Amino acid sequence: MQIRFLSFTGCPHSDAALALLRETLRELKISDDPDLIEINDVESAAANRFLGSPTIQIDGEDIEKDRQTFAPALGCRLYKTLKGTSGVPPKAMLVAALKYHLLRQSPLLISKAPRCISKSASGQSFVATDKMKYKLANRLNFLEAES
Repeated sequence: MQIRFLSFTGCPHSDAALALLRETLRELKISDDPDLIEINDVESAAANRFLGSPTIQIDGEDIEKDRQTFAPALGCRLYKTLKGTSGVPPKAMLVAALKYHLLRQSPLLISKAPRCISKSASGQSFVATDKMKYKLANRLNFLEAES
């Protein structure tokens, strides 16, 4: 799994976001170290699909699924939270994105293909889309938080 942490020099939220990312990786027992990438000009922002500082990408995808198609931006980034917005991504968003990518890597659970055929408990076949995989990862995170 490739994890990239992108920020610009002087970002007021980088330290807290990077600490949260490293803490979450430890908790999920993911040994991959994030690549730290400094973005300081419009060209590198565009080349790296930088959506503002800080940005976290896993396997080339932004952790905030709703913003995948947004234009690159060289500035501060705000994440949606239950309480409004924050310069640091919510931990639940980070956990869900990491679990989603772990599930995509597991040949026993869900294939890396955008679609895969699985069997339900009743033996019926169905197609699991990326959206379903992301919802599953979110649900796993929700169940974990309840216990």
